Amino acid sequence: MKRRYGIIGCLFLLLFLLGSVQVQAAGKPRLSSTRLQLEVADSADLVLKKCPGNVKWRNSNKKTIQIKKVSRNKIKVTGIKKGTAVIRAVYKKKTYTCRVRVAKKTYHYLAIGNSITFHPKCSFWWGDYGMAASSPEKDYMHQVGAKLSRPGVSVEETFLSLSGWETEPQNRDRILKKAESMLKARWDVITIQMGEGVRSVYGLERDLSRLLQYVQKKNPKAQLVVVGNFWTDTYISAQSEILKKRVCAQKKVPYADLAGIANDPAYQRGLGAVIYDAAGTPHQVQEMAVARHPNDAGMAYIADRIVKQLHF
Repeated sequence: MKRRYGIIGCLFLLLFLLGSVQVQAAGKPRLSSTRLQLEVADSADLVLKKCPGNVKWRNSNKKTIQIKKVSRNKIKVTGIKKGTAVIRAVYKKKTYTCRVRVAKKTYHYLAIGNSITFHPKCSFWWGDYGMAASSPEKDYMHQVGAKLSRPGVSVEETFLSLSGWETEPQNRDRILKKAESMLKARWDVITIQMGEGVRSVYGLERDLSRLLQYVQKKNPKAQLVVVGNFWTDTYISAQSEILKKRVCAQKKVPYADLAGIANDPAYQRGLGAVIYDAAGTPHQVQEMAVARHPNDAGMAYIADRIVKQLHF
């Protein structure tokens, strides 16, 4: 009998100790973070841990941050505007505080391409930007940056000229290797605008696939968009367009199709057009190589097609 009482006593003691361990493990409620650093449009989760009940959340500055309840003790915090705010979690008449600082967001955009993306000054071209645009702000790269910018969000545009990749198929791997340092930098958006200048489609599909794979490997988190051909009026340019679409479909890479303006003179600069250089000096387009390039309307169309493929 005594032995049975002894066993029962031991069991009660064991249950008591287990309960004490569980209470100790539960501990006091606390926030997953007491300080949050966000950029505009970025989000983070905030949780009141070790809290079995519902929590009331309060936001001191709705112009700077937005909070959205995810579960009984968890919210999603999103930066709206540069500034500071305080989030208060109220549970059982006790308040837990998290201070939030929102900084300006900067997107880094790399535009890879041929002369439509960038062409240096020469005897027949007078700017250092996309050929035939009336000013740097009017080329498609800068227009994409302008369209992505908004209060609290800025865009830094950088170009990478890979015209040699088009014209020197035997050196494509070497050309990519030479550009490795720029490609492995952190980019949020990368566009590839090439294909019009290829001289042969032999091996092009394989090399395009390698190009996309190389860029994706160097920047797996970047949004990548391939731009369609502005010219498709020759057999090679038409075939390169077909191959580009096929490779993008296989790689599941968004494609900014330019079929709506390809080869259309209304979207080309044209012979005799006047372009002003940075000093304000007028120059008349006399080379067909320049005249066939996109005018401001053509550049705007390209930018629109790119932005439609992006998700911000």
